[in-house]
Amino acid sequence: MNELANKIKLTETINKNRYTKHLKWLHVVFWVVMSITLILMKFYPVHQNEILIVGSNISILFFALILNISALNWKVRVYRFLYAPFVLMFNVAYAYGIFFYVPIFWGQIAKGYKLNVIWSRRNRRGHCGRRRS
Repeated sequence: MNELANKIKLTETINKNRYTKHLKWLHVVFWVVMSITLILMKFYPVHQNEILIVGSNISILFFALILNISALNWKVRVYRFLYAPFVLMFNVAYAYGIFFYVPIFWGQIAKGYKLNVIWSRRNRRGHCGRRRS
């Protein structure tokens, strides 16, 4: 009976580790995309009104990243309830940023690039559709 209990415990820990590993990778992807967008936001002022106010500070990004890493390691059980609201808050803020801000931002950059390509073609041709006599 004891062996069976140990086996069950072992499989539970294996599943838990597998889950946290995937979760960590997901977090890494999440933060990389968000930080690239935030850094680019500084160089490409696409539009003045920043939809994602929370994400405009890169320091908050790193703070939230540290919170997430420490929240994934459940070794310190006392802090779990203290960390949870912060982690939830930051994740909601960045999820909002990912789903609303990132597509708009990249879409605007792509649109700007397309417009530049079109205008350069027009200028190369020398006339825009009609010739002046």
